[in-house]
Amino acid sequence: MPKVDFSKDLVIIHCSGEAVNAVLSELYVKQESEDSVHIAIKKMDKKENSTAAMSPFSVYTIPLTKKKIVIDK
Repeated sequence: MPKVDFSKDLVIIHCSGEAVNAVLSELYVKQESEDSVHIAIKKMDKKENSTAAMSPFSVYTIPLTKKKIVIDK
């Protein structure tokens, strides 16, 4: 877990749910304007071959901003 200074950073946690043979995904900044930041989910080509049920998650930090953060589906 990265060190976080909440006076400077915003934390976004992406939980992609439970699945078997899950396709992995990651977040990226899709669009940024003067008043908002749009974050989208990108499916990665790599697929984990496993019979285990997985609940993958990722932790992202971005600089603290007054802009509206929008998660696009």
